[in-house]
This record gives sequence, structure tokens and C-alpha cells, in this order.
Amino acid sequence: MSITLRSRRGAIGVQWHAVALRERLEGQMGGGRAAAGRRAARAGSVDWIDVTPGTVRGQVRDAGGATGADGDAAGSGVDAAGTARPRLDVRPLGSGDRALLLELARARPDLATRLVAGEYPASFDAELVAAGLALLPSGPAEITHDCSCLDWPGPCVHVAALAYVLVEAVDARPALLLELRGIALEDIAPAPGGSDGATDRRAPGATADPDVGTDGPDPGAGGGDAGGPTGTSDADEGPGDGSEVDSEAVEGDDGDGPDDEGPEDDTARFDPTRADATLLIPTMGPGVAAALALFYGARPPTSPTSDDASD
Repeated sequence: MSITLRSRRGAIGVQWHAVALRERLEGQMGGGRAAAGRRAARAGSVDWIDVTPGTVRGQVRDAGGATGADGDAAGSGVDAAGTARPRLDVRPLGSGDRALLLELARARPDLATRLVAGEYPASFDAELVAAGLALLPSGPAEITHDCSCLDWPGPCVHVAALAYVLVEAVDARPALLLELRGIALEDIAPAPGGSDGATDRRAPGATADPDVGTDGPDPGAGGGDAGGPTGTSDADEGPGDGSEVDSEAVEGDDGDGPDDEGPEDDTARFDPTRADATLLIPTMGPGVAAALALFYGARPPTSPTSDDASD
């Protein structure tokens, strides 16, 4: 199995961010290497591509016909199966830059939806540049390359083919630019509950658990205290005690117990494929909720009427 490019001729990449990435990658290739990389990519020589924070890896079949800029065989050093393992490395964001980028991204509630829909807003990129940031790698200072083949100096034809496959992947899924910089799409999605929730998305993972942990025993403690004033006879009543403790725990804690149990599960063991996208409708709207559910493979949101009924 191999990757088939949509582009069969001409320049690779359609949207502005893909064109910008291609131009910056081609800036590190000679004309011969770029042409050979395009031919290899369009011939289906790239078997797979893997994008992880800071790194793009792939496997490229040499096919015995890939040559370097000077006509030398680029296959020296490929493995016994006739494949090479090229990679591109992108400089990660520092902690300060990451925090600032997340702040700017969360100020745009529609950004995650637009990225899922295959659009990277140029206005957001301009905002990042004005703040001294960028998702798109700026050039050789931020992009390095390597390959298992011995065709040096690089970038070799395998790296060039991988670069063009990456361009088309980013063209269709601009959220890969976030992943390259070590940011997950859910990191920039505003949390339900307003702007304060968006800012608390990262820390609440740490603070919410202790809060839930301390609130957890309260219903029990409240039940014990409630049992005290009513006397030990109430505690001795099996069925009556169970029902009374439950109602008193809910009333005494003003609903904190049940409310905290929900966020505890969502924060500590969050699984986007099992999330209820209907909960996003009041704060993000039905379109955003539906797009995020589609992206993460979660159940589509139901109508507000059914949501209210369930509540």
C-alpha cells in the first residue's frame, strides 16, 4: 500500500498554508531534488507518513529509479526491502510561546472547527506572526532533515518525496500544523462554561481532581453529621437511613457531590470518542458541536429538546 497524491501535475498544494509550507521546504532543496521528489511522491513511492510532535517520519520505496540531482543513484544505504526512512524535524515551541499561542487560539471559538473543516485562517496566522509566533516552520532554522540512505548532502530524494506528501496532508488537514508543534486540537477548543473554562482547561486537570477528592467524602461526612442530630436510632434504620442520607447529602452539599462526579470522570478519564457532544451546544453552537463529534468519532449531538428532557 502506498500514498497516492491528489496532485498529478504542476505545483503541489492548493490552500495558502500548504503553498507556504511547500515553498519553505523547497527552499532547502535544489531544483533537481525537488523534481525527483515530486516524481517519486506522484509515483506512489511513499508507503506511509507519521506526524508526531516535532517530527514527520515516513517510508519511501527506492524502486531502483530514484536518482539525486546529479543523476547518482539515491538508493545507496536503503534496506534490504529497497526502502529508506526519511524524516523531517520541526523545532518545538518553548513553554512561553506555547502558552501564548494557546491563549490566542482559545480567544477564537471557531478556530478548532475551521481547522477540522480543512481551513487555516490567514488572519490567525497574521496574529501569531504579530506576536512573534508561527505554526508554519519559518525555514532552515526550524526544519532539519535526515534519512537512512547515504545520498548526501541532502535533502535526498526520499526526504523530498516525504516533504511533498506532508504538504498535501497539511493541505487537507491543517490541524497537523498544531500537532507538529506539540499541540492537540482539543487543547485549543474552548471548554464549556465560557472563557474562564477555556483558560482553566490545562490546570483543572490538576486542580479538579483534588477538589473532587476533597468533596467526595463530604456527602458521607454530611450523612454522618446529619445522622448525629437525629440520633443513633436513625443510623440503625437500614432502608430509612439509606434514603435519608442520600437526600441529605444532595441538599447539604447544594448539589456539589453530583456535579463534581461528572467533571471528575470527564477530566481524569477523558475519552473524546465517548463524549456527549450535545453538552457543547449551549456554549459552542450546534455546528461546532457536530464538527468536533465528527472529528473525534463521537456520537453526534442530539437536539436541545432531547438534551433538556434528559436533564
